[in-house]
Formats: sequence, C-alpha cells, structure tokens
Amino acid sequence: MLAAGGTACEVIAGIQNLQLVPPDGNVPTEDAQTPPESAPPDDSQTLPADAEDTDLFEASTLADGATSTEPDAGDAAPDSTDTQPDTSAGDGSSDSGPGDAPREGPPCADDLSNVGTRDFRISFSLTTSQGSLSALVNQRSNCGHGMFWDIRLSSGALEIETDDGQNYMQFTTSGRAVNNGQPHAVLVRRTSGLVTVQIDGAAVGSGVSQASFARLPPVVSGMDPCQVGPLKDNTVAFKGTLTNLCVSAP
Repeated sequence: MLAAGGTACEVIAGIQNLQLVPPDGNVPTEDAQTPPESAPPDDSQTLPADAEDTDLFEASTLADGATSTEPDAGDAAPDSTDTQPDTSAGDGSSDSGPGDAPREGPPCADDLSNVGTRDFRISFSLTTSQGSLSALVNQRSNCGHGMFWDIRLSSGALEIETDDGQNYMQFTTSGRAVNNGQPHAVLVRRTSGLVTVQIDGAAVGSGVSQASFARLPPVVSGMDPCQVGPLKDNTVAFKGTLTNLCVSAP
C-alpha cells in the first residue's frame, strides 16, 4: 500500500534514506558505524628471518614463548684446568726417572746395625760400564768372615753377601747386566730370611740369609775392604755413578 499524498517514485526515493532505529531510540552516529582502523603491527614483536643466526637480540626482544640463545654466565663451561689430572708427587714416585731406585718402604736409616735377623732393604741407582769385580756398597771392616753385608759388581752382575761369623750367604744375580752405561734401579731386600734382588723391577736372584746383624761399621760406597790387606782379592774401586742410596729396616 502506497503512503497517502505521494507517488510511487517519491516513496522509493524516501526508502533510500531509511534508517533502522533500535528499540532504545538512540540512532548510531556515523563514527560509531565506522570500525576503528587496526593498529599497526608491533615491530618489537617481529623478528627478522635470520634472527636465529645472529646474536643481536636480547631475550627481552624475543617473541612470547621464544628463549634466548645467549649462554647464561652461571652455565659457563668449566675451566679446563679443573679437569686436568693431578700430577703432584706422591711419595716421590712421580719424580722418579729411568733407573731411579724405588723409594717405598721405611725411612732411610743408612745403617743395618742391630737389626738381628729382621727384614731390611737396600736400594740405589747405578750407572757404569765397568766390567771388573768392583766395590758398590757395604758395611764391612775386613775381607774375611765376620759381621757384614756387601754388594759388589761382578762382570755386569751383582754379588750379594751377608755374614754374622757363623751364617754366611753369597749369590750372584743373572739374566740382566747393569754395566751397559745406562741407569739401573737396584733393590736388595731380605723378607722372612730370604734375600731377593731386583734390577729395574725384574727379579734376578735370591738366597737364604740367616745372618743376625749386631753392631756394623758405617755404610761405605765405591770402596771395599777387599781392595787392600792380606785377604784382598781382585776387587777394585767403583767407576761410575751410584745415587739415591737408601738403607733401611722396619
């Protein structure tokens, strides 16, 4: 039905400006009809494509959920000096070179006087090219039987003697010569009545010793009573180096 007082064209023209009125009667303004422009993206939240390949971004500029690749100072790699093995000397063993006599055992007393038949040990380092019967180390006053112990060099081997005037023992090592001009570690020890000899850690001979040591002369190295006197033999003075001498008993 057409509105009274107007043609059809006028009615249609009026419809073009028709506005719907909400129930509360407030007609929305033109600004309310226009949606607000969207805010520009926050550049601070946008990472460049190669952000993962650079160290230019702090953790505070990373997008939510991202984590910094910068290492934390508390997680720094341990100092390599803390992982190095400990090379400090232990009982002097780490300072030993080739041919050095072993140093384990009781402290050096440089005297076997009054040890009786108990255990003892004699160690030293030796370097020589001498081939004749020669003096090494002893506690001896003459070349005959009596109260003594003696170690001599014999054609590159070691000759070991112990005596108390009644219980004499003598043997010569075999299998390893010490007169090749190279340093060698020598260890002579009595354990439960058995004297054993090691050269550079290798066993080279043994003998049973029942000698009971009482008072003995001082330790002498390089010279021997058998070089002189009416009972002298072919022993000569030692030519070479004898170091690290240690004579001890428990």
